[in-house]
Amino acid sequence: MKARPVLRTVARVLMVSLLGLAPVCLGRLQDWETAAFLLVVSAAAPAWSLGGGRLLPVALRWPDRLLIAALLAALVVSLRTVALYESLVYLALLGGGILAFYVARACLADPQWNRAAWWVAAAGTCVAGLWGLREYMTNVIIAGNATWRTFGPFYNPNCLGGYLALVLPVPAALVFTAETRKPPEPDPKKGRRSKKSR
Repeated sequence: MKARPVLRTVARVLMVSLLGLAPVCLGRLQDWETAAFLLVVSAAAPAWSLGGGRLLPVALRWPDRLLIAALLAALVVSLRTVALYESLVYLALLGGGILAFYVARACLADPQWNRAAWWVAAAGTCVAGLWGLREYMTNVIIAGNATWRTFGPFYNPNCLGGYLALVLPVPAALVFTAETRKPPEPDPKKGRRSKKSR
C-alpha cells in the first residue's frame, strides 16, 4: 500500500519529463527517439495502474471511441501493407501516442502536476525555439546559406509546421473553456463571517 503513491509519482514524473523533452527530441524521429518514447510511455502506464490509478474512464466518450477506432483501423490496414517494418513502427507510435494521451490525462489531472506539466512543456518548446534560432542565425544569416532547411530539432520546416498545427487546438480549447466556464458561486459561510466581522 505504501508503494502506491510512489508508483503514481513515478508515472507523473515520467509523463512530465516526456512532455518537456518531446519538442526537443521528437522533431527528427530517429530510431532511438522512437524507442525512448515508447519505453517511457510503457513504463509510465503500468506504474500508474499498479499505483491504483485508472487509465480509461468508466464511460467511453466519443473522443475515446475515435482514438480506439483509429488504432483498430490502422491495425487492419497494416495487415495488407507492402512495407511491414515501417507500418509496424508507425503502428507502435500511434499506439504509444494514444497510450500517452490516456496516461497523461489520468495522472496529470491533479492541479499541481497539471501546472508543472504546462511549465515543463513550455520550457522544452523554448529550448527547441532557441536551438532553431541559433542554427538559423549561424547558417542563413552569418554563413549565407539560404537553402538551410533544418530548424533546431526539426529536420524540415514542414515537420515544424506539422508540430505547430498539431498543438494549435490546445490554446483554442483553453480559451473556449475559460470563456464558457461558470463563475464560482459565493460561499454562504464566508459571507456570514464577513457580516459578523463588520
